[in-house]
Amino acid sequence: VFRAGAVETPAPGTADGKATAFVRPDNLELVKTGGFAVDIQRTVALGPLARIEGRTADGQWIEALLPRQIADDLTGQVRLKVRDAHVYSA
Repeated sequence: VFRAGAVETPAPGTADGKATAFVRPDNLELVKTGGFAVDIQRTVALGPLARIEGRTADGQWIEALLPRQIADDLTGQVRLKVRDAHVYSA
């Protein structure tokens, strides 16, 4: 498992130790429980999608792409989960 503050994701095939994870904004999903908390700073409409920009409790900057019909109603704090990531040993 890869962990960076509150964000974690499975990392199969990656050796124990330092690593870097890359998560595309469209590989984050909104969840009701689990995942990690994000304080929304800004929402940017992009046609049928919206980019949610915010920070985790430990200050990590997060960008997520969500369907606009869902994102338009989001304010305050949401919970996100990593659906897919690329993890590389350092």
